[in-house]
Amino acid sequence: MKNKIFAFAALVAVGLSACQEEPKEQGSKEIKATISAEGLSWSSGDAIGLYEKKDPVKFSLSGGEGSATGTFTSSSSSEATIAVYPYDSELVYSGGGFTINLPDSYQGKAVFPLFGRKSGELFNMKPVTAVVKVGGNISYSGVSKLVVEAPGKKISGSFTFTLGDPKVMTSASSSGGTVTMNGTFAQGTDFLYMI
Repeated sequence: MKNKIFAFAALVAVGLSACQEEPKEQGSKEIKATISAEGLSWSSGDAIGLYEKKDPVKFSLSGGEGSATGTFTSSSSSEATIAVYPYDSELVYSGGGFTINLPDSYQGKAVFPLFGRKSGELFNMKPVTAVVKVGGNISYSGVSKLVVEAPGKKISGSFTFTLGDPKVMTSASSSGGTVTMNGTFAQGTDFLYMI
């Protein structure tokens, strides 16, 4: 399976190198961001927020759809070194971190919050949560939801994520120990969820 993925990635790279680069809009800025998590890739419509101060500057995906490394464009000339996915104009950087809300149920595909710092010319984006992979060659005939329970542990609700070394996630509450994953589960198909 990995050989097929690598072969596909090589074909995509060759195909992209053959394409002519489209001219950038005057006054626009491009940045690159890569996802450091197996199975995650950028999709059409994705946008990240770059933080110089407390409010984000929106950068929209302009290249790299379907791959782990994407090009993002904005009319801003932001020199920020912190990036957050997905872009949220209400998400404020304060006290060295962010407060995020993890849902207690998902319908279909989950959107994984990613945080990253600039390293050279690239933002290295990592998931804030654990990524649960469901699938493979297991038969899920008739299954329409999976429930993950963590008695005495909080896996949904409001969390404060502090950027530092090490990165820390805390919560003022201990409720939220169940996450329900809704969808159509099929043999041979992988589904990714966060907790």
